[in-house]
Amino acid sequence: MASDLILHVKKEYFDEILSGKKLFEYRRRSPYWKKRLRKKTFSAIQICSGYPKKGDKDRIIHLKWLGFLEETIVHPHFGKRKTSVFSIFVHEHDFKSEYSFYFDCFRCSKCGYTIYEF
Repeated sequence: MASDLILHVKKEYFDEILSGKKLFEYRRRSPYWKKRLRKKTFSAIQICSGYPKKGDKDRIIHLKWLGFLEETIVHPHFGKRKTSVFSIFVHEHDFKSEYSFYFDCFRCSKCGYTIYEF
């Protein structure tokens, strides 16, 4: 059985995820995160505001696992340079499926991102 991916984030990012403003949680592409994410499937994601005490359900968001993208971005958290990251989906997508000959294409009606499943 697949396990949950648990991500600890700062309160400001937790609140943005909770409100739906933040679509991705970023992790720097490092050997640690490569080993942790690639070729793995999780049943769900738990987003934690800091390190909550056991039973503090107000500081934990449970989301369906929708995967991640590998991107190069500029983000204030990583400094002013381009950084290679894993962009982990952290909102519930509302997908409309379109079938193509080679792949399934899903466009999220909330954020507009297109995800391809080969």
